[in-house]
Amino acid sequence: MTLLQLQAVLRIIYAHERVIGVDVTGECSSTLDYFTEVKDAGIDSKTNEELIRMIVSENQEKSVCVNV
Repeated sequence: MTLLQLQAVLRIIYAHERVIGVDVTGECSSTLDYFTEVKDAGIDSKTNEELIRMIVSENQEKSVCVNV
């Protein structure tokens, strides 16, 4: 699933449901390749930032707990 697809699904949920919390987490990789780990961590971080921005904008007038 792409980030845009995930955001679209989340927006549908926000439009139709009362969201009381969101847990944004990264993947736990099983690889031992350091460079792959660093690259993946950067992608996870950027994805999390984009998701948090979207969640905050969707909930400016709602009270939601966001765990990162």
